[in-house]
Amino acid sequence: DMKYDPSTGFVYVVAAGHKTSQSLIICINTKTQKEEFKLQEKDAILSCEISADGRYLLVNVSFQFPRVHLWDLAQRKMVKQYTGHIQERYMLRASFGGLKE
Repeated sequence: DMKYDPSTGFVYVVAAGHKTSQSLIICINTKTQKEEFKLQEKDAILSCEISADGRYLLVNVSFQFPRVHLWDLAQRKMVKQYTGHIQERYMLRASFGGLKE
């Protein structure tokens, strides 16, 4: 998965390890073409979505133990975890929505 934030010019790229279930989200500045930072997840990342204001990244993690993580991109830390959903045949795609998101 890959997301672009037009307000910052940053691209967020999901990179999964070949020999590990851990995944990274790499933030690349398209203006400088350099890596800004990385966010580490312990399990496979299935999808991600950036908020309209570019402040948050919502990440759907793991089929076996499904979780959705909300990352604060300014602080570069996970601020909320959502659980209780099941992913079997269909995958839940990370998405923001509603009034004012």
